[in-house]
Amino acid sequence: MTVTINELKSYLRLDTCDEDSFLYDTISAAQKHIENVLGTTFDEVDDTARRGPLKQALLMLSAHWYEVRGVACSDTMRPFPYSVQEILNEYREFTF
Repeated sequence: MTVTINELKSYLRLDTCDEDSFLYDTISAAQKHIENVLGTTFDEVDDTARRGPLKQALLMLSAHWYEVRGVACSDTMRPFPYSVQEILNEYREFTF
């Protein structure tokens, strides 16, 4: 996994271990989502210049999903973080 639980906890400013299992699942889901959008895995990204922004996108998406829990409905939906989408668009390979 590209982001550790401790890195995400630091990003979220969390001090407890109460939600480590949820954080692990959130990181895993966010990483899989990003890999699906990019069409590649984090392991295949060997360019250090690309790893930094993609790791930041993973932290931001994980934090977003940590803060916005539950079933999405029109009353509770918040937009996907624009900054995450912009980072992913920069590294995504589009095909037509």
